[in-house]
Amino acid sequence: MLHHTSGIRDYEQLLWFNGWRLDSPDLLTDGDILAVVSRQKELNFSPGSDFDYSNTNYMLLAQVVRHVSGESFEKFTQARIFEPLGMAHTHFRSDHGEIVKNLADPYEKGDDGAFHLSVPNYDTDGATNLLTTVEDLARWDENFYTAKVGGQQLVKSLQEPGQLNDGTRLSYSEGLFVSPPGGLRVVETGDAGDAGYSANLSRFPDYHLSVATLCNNRPIDSNDLSHRVADVYLGGKFSAALAALAVPGASVQLEPHQLAADTGTFIDPDKNLILQLEQRGNALQAHWYWGPSSIDSALEALSEKRFRFPNVGEIDFDVDGNLHLVERASGARPQSVLYTRVPQYKPAAAQLREFIGEYSSEEMYVPYFLTLAGDHLVLHPPKMLPGTLSPLTRDVFFCNGIRLRFTRDTKGAVSGFLMSGSWNRVQNLKFQRAGHS
Repeated sequence: MLHHTSGIRDYEQLLWFNGWRLDSPDLLTDGDILAVVSRQKELNFSPGSDFDYSNTNYMLLAQVVRHVSGESFEKFTQARIFEPLGMAHTHFRSDHGEIVKNLADPYEKGDDGAFHLSVPNYDTDGATNLLTTVEDLARWDENFYTAKVGGQQLVKSLQEPGQLNDGTRLSYSEGLFVSPPGGLRVVETGDAGDAGYSANLSRFPDYHLSVATLCNNRPIDSNDLSHRVADVYLGGKFSAALAALAVPGASVQLEPHQLAADTGTFIDPDKNLILQLEQRGNALQAHWYWGPSSIDSALEALSEKRFRFPNVGEIDFDVDGNLHLVERASGARPQSVLYTRVPQYKPAAAQLREFIGEYSSEEMYVPYFLTLAGDHLVLHPPKMLPGTLSPLTRDVFFCNGIRLRFTRDTKGAVSGFLMSGSWNRVQNLKFQRAGHS
């Protein structure tokens, strides 16, 4: 659970699927989380077989602390961590109505271009709801050198990369991302945030340098800001280290006819991640359906069959037309994953009618409805605006961060669907079509 290899589904995604309006205006409590998590009948994957960040892991670990210590998580951490380190302005807030002196209001820019308050209405902790200051984070950071709290063994463990059952090393330790060995050592939280808040702490142990960035405006990237500050102090050593990790090779210019065979739709072995490549002039444009929306980027050609996918990794085409994606955007060390080419899927309205209906899940509280509007399927999620489903490949559709993979019975009739969400934090949640046994 500390390394996010448990396979336990993420409670934020589960509640969102249930129509929960996270952050504002719905109030989120431990009871709400435990209720939906306890309904889950399956994991995302077998424990130790994969990495996928899940807030549920840390929320449940806070429950363990409560049961073992007999204290609230807030009191336990106050007495065992914050007070010994002199962090006088840090605590977990378990009451969203608590008045905190000098607390910055969080903001997000709306679709209308105006800023709006975006407050996390949470009465839960473990994975969130820590209030702190830059000065207090500096005191916490210094403990990595002094080991005043926890001792050297714990401090070392917090920075030790985890690994999967097959021996694959992670780039994630216990709450911290760690850089690969051999280069500039970096230990950091990444860009973490809820509602309008975002925060980052980037550590450079060899230089006893750390940068903490706290923001009250999303989508400011606190991780990027910390990196830029660190690079100034390190005289460009950090940017040089990032450049050394980049995919080797200089980009080349390809002719349009050299790219035609590389376009198409490709799917990963678990049939959950979709990569679409289309030609735009003399370049390939990638749409990778992995997060809350597709990651879109123009590919940089390194050769006729090898491409750099900015901020993701690299793509290598096989002679059979399939491709390998070496992803560098997760908690595991880069691995080459085979994506198989699948036929283009452009269903007509007559084909889409077989998907219309009501779908429900034993693991959820609410039904989903599918209707037909012209030649498009429309998904009606609870307490959210309807959205048009975009076909990706046969029986697989995408809509606003939700991927649906429809299932069929032995006679070929649509029997239900498997729902997956943002960053794959919930995978293959089973829904059954009403009237289908």
